[in-house]
Amino acid sequence: MLKTYEKLSSLKLISKTEELYKIKVQVTSDIDGFIFREFGINEPKQGDIIDVESWLGTLMVKAGHARIMSEEFENEVLNSLNREKLIGQYQLSSIKPDFYVKFKALLSYKEKTEADKIRMYAMDLVTLRMNKIVQLALQGVQYEKLSSTLTPEESIFFQEIRETVEYWKLRMLSEI
Repeated sequence: MLKTYEKLSSLKLISKTEELYKIKVQVTSDIDGFIFREFGINEPKQGDIIDVESWLGTLMVKAGHARIMSEEFENEVLNSLNREKLIGQYQLSSIKPDFYVKFKALLSYKEKTEADKIRMYAMDLVTLRMNKIVQLALQGVQYEKLSSTLTPEESIFFQEIRETVEYWKLRMLSEI
């Protein structure tokens, strides 16, 4: 089984790499005194849509200079949900490794009504994927067969379930 410190280390690593994923933001006001060239970005003007690391986008939104672009992510969620429903009960479609990162970033800066709509679709997708992951773990599917379709967070989830199932089976069979 994954030891507690291994799980915590993996989750900490995932949370640190979250800051490096790119998100799209729309600049809502000109920003004076900030050197974007240091980040490989030309000086953005109001209305520009740019890709920035999550940590930078978060700072821009908090400072009131940008808004996170949700339309693209909402389409990604809907397309992923439809694909997941179509491929079958014991198969997983691929979703982008930064799916949960974008989801968390988006929800933290959206108005409640907009966030609730996206959250509803995303939770349908997450629930569907969790059910499939649990079923695949119960069937004894090896991690290597799924690793390309799982996000980093889902990989930890799958491995924990798989190890728990194997441990439980061993424990029950050895006590008979």
